[in-house]
Amino acid sequence: FGWRDWSHHFSKWQYLILLISISWVLLNVKEAIEHVIRENQYFRQKSSLEKATADAVGRLASVAILAISGLMGLQIVGIPIESVLAITAVGAAGIAWASTDVVKNFFGGLMIHLTRPFAIGDWINSPEKEIEGMVEEIGWYQTRIRTFDKQPLYAPNGLFSSIVIRNPSRMSHRKIVADIKLGYEELHQIPTIVEEINRLLLEIPGIDQTQPAGAHCNALHADGIGINVDCFTNTMVWMEWRAIEQEVLLGIAKILRKNKH
Repeated sequence: FGWRDWSHHFSKWQYLILLISISWVLLNVKEAIEHVIRENQYFRQKSSLEKATADAVGRLASVAILAISGLMGLQIVGIPIESVLAITAVGAAGIAWASTDVVKNFFGGLMIHLTRPFAIGDWINSPEKEIEGMVEEIGWYQTRIRTFDKQPLYAPNGLFSSIVIRNPSRMSHRKIVADIKLGYEELHQIPTIVEEINRLLLEIPGIDQTQPAGAHCNALHADGIGINVDCFTNTMVWMEWRAIEQEVLLGIAKILRKNKH
């Protein structure tokens, strides 16, 4: 009693009902998995998938389930799949040719989800374009960015495949830089000033001592000598970095005032 004998007991409409039921179950299973990814805190902590990526994969899965179910349904009712695929391919080619930008932006969005140069909530900027702000949404056609003056900026996804994007949200450290210029009349005080600034940088707890830090003479000008100070902070939080920067600058100012004659 094989499959062929057993299959004769069902009509094509029963097959269609069975196919629709299986598709419905698969779509619900997909929705349940998406819900776990979006809402379950433990899974979010353990998984590298982000909400935007999970949504993108979910959309593709829905399209795949519906497309396969549709083709199987056509075969059940007696419509040759080969003819449908040939017509679909010709139509898709015509649409793609007529809407090159749409296709480019669609695949640009897909590549953003796959390569993940940035994610929702990241601060990004482009040195080539006037793009800077927080990523709010990554759609299939465009990405919405909220600029720092709270205006929405919409960038087509295809643009990101041809420009350089910086993602400061993923920096490992924040840097503090200060440039000082002292007159030649203070030449004899410069070694002491540099030494005291270096000592100051060792004493401030917010500075990462595993990274390069220090003060050095780095330039000779007609009207003075340049001293460069740079270091990296332990924190990447903007306001904490600003507080450490203020501590460093005020400490340098006190050293300069103490050694000024």
